[in-house]
Amino acid sequence: KYAFVNVPVPEEGPQIRVFHSNYSGREANLPAGSITVPGTAIRYLSAVTNPFPTCGGYDGYTEETAGRLVSGLLRTRGRAVTEEGYLDLISQEACGVRKIKCCNHTDARGRTAPDKMTIAVLVEEYEKGAHVFSAVKKQIRDRLVRDSALTAAGKELLLIQPHFIRVNVRVWLERETMEQAYELQQQTLELIRRFLNPLEGGSAGQGWEIGELPEVSRLRAFLRAGLEDCSITKMVMTAVADGREVPMDALFYKKQIDPFVMAVSGEHMVYIEVS
Repeated sequence: KYAFVNVPVPEEGPQIRVFHSNYSGREANLPAGSITVPGTAIRYLSAVTNPFPTCGGYDGYTEETAGRLVSGLLRTRGRAVTEEGYLDLISQEACGVRKIKCCNHTDARGRTAPDKMTIAVLVEEYEKGAHVFSAVKKQIRDRLVRDSALTAAGKELLLIQPHFIRVNVRVWLERETMEQAYELQQQTLELIRRFLNPLEGGSAGQGWEIGELPEVSRLRAFLRAGLEDCSITKMVMTAVADGREVPMDALFYKKQIDPFVMAVSGEHMVYIEVS
């Protein structure tokens, strides 16, 4: 009991951890508390529940992803040497991997370590928690150790998720009237969240690379292109790092040396003033 969770579960008696995979894609994933009966009768088992969301299904291969994997096999012949080769192998082993970053001679905190290689893996369902990545971590690791030059080079492989930091945005808008102010506020919030999205954010909607952080100037330009009949008078962007909220100014970017950092959307505020 409690062998696989770090918080108490409400039920008494033994607890069983179940790994599952479903080829129905993300539609097969269910919220916590939604599984209440077993699929088949099991002796001595009176009831079941899932205290955590089920995250065992990913959308299946599309024509595009299948083509990319086949081309990767032809290019690397099943061996990983470059970062692109590592991505090919990881994608063959686990669905839903969107981006990776490989840093040789580097430990999991971004510090120099000649005997280590760290690979940060961004999965499509990163928002559901670290357990989504943990479920596929071992099989990815086994594949990379088997089909790369790491063992021969005497390197230790470290697999991690990106180091996510919450980014909060406060923006002041000025317009001639307060008519439809609520709609403008919601539109601005949606644009901010879209811009910060690791998978589909940025100015071009292609997402952010691991280790790349958004800047105020780029967000301001993005909002100007998406908002009409108003002007941006002030904008403040902060990051929650080590439990503290700090401004993302020039000093912040100068001190930021973590190669695995990645921004995710935090709490935002939009203020509207009448000119």
